[in-house]
Amino acid sequence: MKGAKHINFVYPAAPHEHIMPVNESKRPVGRADYRFEDTRFWYQVLAGVVRAAAWVVFPVWAFLWMRTRINGRKNFRALRGQGIIVVANHVHILDAPVLGACATRTRKLRIITLKENMNLPLAGRIMKLLGCIPLGADYGGMKKLTKTVDSLLARKKPVLFYPEAAFWPYYTGLRPFTTGGFSFAVKNNVPVLPTVYTFGINKRGIKNRLVLHILPAIVPAVGESAEQLSLRAYEAMLKISHEFYADKRNNKSGHKVEIEFGEPQA
Repeated sequence: MKGAKHINFVYPAAPHEHIMPVNESKRPVGRADYRFEDTRFWYQVLAGVVRAAAWVVFPVWAFLWMRTRINGRKNFRALRGQGIIVVANHVHILDAPVLGACATRTRKLRIITLKENMNLPLAGRIMKLLGCIPLGADYGGMKKLTKTVDSLLARKKPVLFYPEAAFWPYYTGLRPFTTGGFSFAVKNNVPVLPTVYTFGINKRGIKNRLVLHILPAIVPAVGESAEQLSLRAYEAMLKISHEFYADKRNNKSGHKVEIEFGEPQA
């Protein structure tokens, strides 16, 4: 795996290692005194305006830039009125907006992200307005984050976790999952909605189309652990990736792509 190159990126050997530098900041993002969910009236009004703009801008961007296609919207609609843990592979810089503005639409999606992302001077503030929530920076922050996510699920809100833990641009494989998001699903007895991004590849090997697959929900079984639940989601997402890249209409290059971590396949 080490040194494997996909398009213009060389991916790390460790599956959860970041491919891009993560910058620290002095802002107290993710600590116990941080507003993980800002319920102030004026802030909610501003957030509503920003989200409304995103509903217009992001679908147009998604279609024009990456010819984005979304399969399985009915699987999200089937969970109307329920708290949901949404999971996805993290392979495009704006894959969260595709989910939030193009797939879930008017149902606000909360997105769990690195606290360092929220430290970005302007982008971090916009991300928060769009529904991003940082991971806790310390014990107090993690405790408050847990309380926030539990509350969101109790109020029937969808919450997005990236179980691969790191962003790898244009990566076709599926990396091993962490279990954080699945622990919330088990604890709160809410369904997991697996979603997976794949890329259409043209004859020159260029990934010129982003395809989002929304799979049927997975309901935690009685006594099922977070690890077992994560494995079920992983296998469902891996199956879709196998089927997609095995179709020559989706991979016209004839080149092998990595579907399982570290294992190139046709």
